[in-house]
Amino acid sequence: MGAARRDLGGDRIDGDEADTFWEHLREHRLPFFNLATGVLWRLSLPPATASLPWSGDWLIDWGGGQRWLKTDLPRDQLVEQVGAQGGHVTAFRGGDRNEDVFHPLDGATMHLHERIKQAMDPRRIFNPGRMYGSL
Repeated sequence: MGAARRDLGGDRIDGDEADTFWEHLREHRLPFFNLATGVLWRLSLPPATASLPWSGDWLIDWGGGQRWLKTDLPRDQLVEQVGAQGGHVTAFRGGDRNEDVFHPLDGATMHLHERIKQAMDPRRIFNPGRMYGSL
């Protein structure tokens, strides 16, 4: 934990304060999750990934493996750079909900998703386009 704290920053909290903090984090009741403008992005990355040099407000969880970012940076930039680190990004809250909110899938994984969708929802009536426009 010392190395993660040194590399990523942050403050140590103990006892009841820590219990309350972790509950509020889990339930997204921390003030950080209030979104007036912009997009709240959920980034999943290998925990050892160094700090990313992007503007915006950050909250780092799971020892660095889950990171939350409030920013107006373009989706394509986030997808490209997070993908290069071996991770993926999701537009969790805010932004244009008519655009793709999930990280793009490679061809083989998208094909698998299409086959599952066809098997489970052949008429495509359940949440059409919710995860990916073609599904």
